[in-house]
Amino acid sequence: MPKRKNKKTLYLDTNVILDLLLKRSNEAVVLVESVKSRRWGVITSTLSLVEMSDWKKRDLFMRNKVELFWSMDSILSKKNETDLGENEFRKVEKWLLDSAVSFKPDYYDLADAAGWLKLREISTSTNLLAKDAMQFCTALIAALNGKCNFFVTSDGNLIKEAKGYLRKNRLKGKLDVLTPREFAKLYPPHRN
Repeated sequence: MPKRKNKKTLYLDTNVILDLLLKRSNEAVVLVESVKSRRWGVITSTLSLVEMSDWKKRDLFMRNKVELFWSMDSILSKKNETDLGENEFRKVEKWLLDSAVSFKPDYYDLADAAGWLKLREISTSTNLLAKDAMQFCTALIAALNGKCNFFVTSDGNLIKEAKGYLRKNRLKGKLDVLTPREFAKLYPPHRN
């Protein structure tokens, strides 16, 4: 993805994308309006698609079990042991494709050994779990390569750990880490 002259780019964490697609957050909608009005770019990683797939599989599993009158305790205890079939997998794939049509980010992924080494370093020096370390690391590598200015997430622990990592490693100013609400407040949509 070429660097946009005088244009900024946001890396969106999966939770922000889901907030937008599921209409769970007004701030996510305002964020996208702001990005569109400013003609800024949006990137995420393939990991976000995988996490979205996980979310949809869990959603289908839970809906199926509610229809079978499972108790909420039983459903929650098995939520990571889905037993979906081909029909549900087609629904997951269709939902992902429909989501990709309605929300069109560019994708940026760790592409070389240096990125994976940075991920290992972040993973072993922060309290981030693998998927959050991967999202933050990908945004950071994109920023260090001039492809990204902001990392936007709703995850409070991820924000705290990412900001701490940037401060500790003297990378403050290389990547702004914000919630959708903070972003919307700092960069409201341009009005024509």
